[in-house]
Amino acid sequence: MLIGTELSNCMANGLPEPVPSRAPAHLPGFEPERRAKLSVEFVIPGEPKGKGRARSRIAKAGDGRQFVTHYTPKDTVEYENLVRMAAHEAMAGAAPTSFPCAVSIWAYCSVPASWSNKKRAKALAGEVLPTGKPDLDNLEKAILDGMNKIVFRDDAVVCDVIKRKRYAETPRVQVIVRELDAEPA
Repeated sequence: MLIGTELSNCMANGLPEPVPSRAPAHLPGFEPERRAKLSVEFVIPGEPKGKGRARSRIAKAGDGRQFVTHYTPKDTVEYENLVRMAAHEAMAGAAPTSFPCAVSIWAYCSVPASWSNKKRAKALAGEVLPTGKPDLDNLEKAILDGMNKIVFRDDAVVCDVIKRKRYAETPRVQVIVRELDAEPA
């Protein structure tokens, strides 16, 4: 936070107050200065989706030679972009953190339409839990990869994860990221 003449200079020039940077803490010899700890919450709308496995295919070069190319499935790319948009909006211009973080991921899946009203009510009450796709570890990977360079410089700074999967009327994923009271290695 700027004080005194620095703040009035920024305001007089119509410049916004600079956001403290947390990004370079991983550089050798850099001692990051602890600012206000990052705390951000956001919701990813829609059905939770896990990260798909990388795919490979054989492609042909212009001269007829064949080679193997690797790609990420389209639905994974789209879901990670949805995560990026939600995270970007929640960060409101704040710099990504390099400090250790804790992440909570609460995934809410829609109840299958084919279920009876009785089973549906049990699912919404938490008496029946979702044991199908997406796997929680794949969902976690898609969400953390989507937050890279937006919420934190790299998902390697995530030291604690709490995740859960339940049924709900409105499918979504609620994400909470908090910096921990610790310094990076």
